[in-house]
Amino acid sequence: MILVYFGNGSGQFLLNISNVQGQTIFMVAGILFAMCLIPISITRAVHPEPLQVPRYNLIKLFQLAPFSMVGSFTAGLINSSFYTMGPMFALEIGLQIHQVSWFMSLTIWAGLLFQWPVGLLSDRLDRLTVLSLVGFSVLFISVLITILGALGLSILLFLTVCFGVVFTIYPVAMARAQDNIEKEDIVPVSGALILFFGLGACFGPVLASSVIAMIGPWGLYYFTAVCGGVLGGAAWIFRKKLSSKIEDEVPYIPIPKTSPVVSTLDPRGEPKGYVEKKGEDK
Repeated sequence: MILVYFGNGSGQFLLNISNVQGQTIFMVAGILFAMCLIPISITRAVHPEPLQVPRYNLIKLFQLAPFSMVGSFTAGLINSSFYTMGPMFALEIGLQIHQVSWFMSLTIWAGLLFQWPVGLLSDRLDRLTVLSLVGFSVLFISVLITILGALGLSILLFLTVCFGVVFTIYPVAMARAQDNIEKEDIVPVSGALILFFGLGACFGPVLASSVIAMIGPWGLYYFTAVCGGVLGGAAWIFRKKLSSKIEDEVPYIPIPKTSPVVSTLDPRGEPKGYVEKKGEDK
């Protein structure tokens, strides 16, 4: 996950190797993608046995983890809006290409760093409380960006680093789902979470661009503020109605939205080589 986040952030600097309106950058991206296939093609690892394809009933799955679905959908709205509209926003407010690279990269790298404190917090507190705090943080930071972001590049970059907390919404929502379902429901619920994230990712850029068209480039952060505020308020209201036991929580896993396959992992699985002896602690 560290490598995924680091690669996502570092890849933004490819914008500076050539004219963004030319073909060179796309060629380089294609070459890098092809190179990624080499380690997979030459591996000697044994292929896993085909998994039994689970049946999906979205209504039942939503009932198993309702707020996780809501959190996943909200994460899709915000993350996709930032990835698609973030560079356009930066260009519209007058940033140069190299500054756009730093703007995007710092936010993504910050998303990686935020996994540690938010993950530790969510493993010790109720997930919905943490999800509420993250939502209100997104609201507060988005409003600050609209107010202070135009004062200078350094202020904007600092605030966008703080905005990286948005990348913790999906992992916390995923961890919340894993806390309240049985092992046999892990794969279908994970698939449903990815579906809800995808739905949010479909609507996010459309809704954000509509707001931007009405009030200008800063509308991106008005949109993320509303999304964060609604998520934070709803999680705060329902945190007692949908509470879970802290001692039953599974370990937090930092899952980026770019790696849906990882989200099907069962965090309750025992590590390889684990042996339980009768009468001894695990």
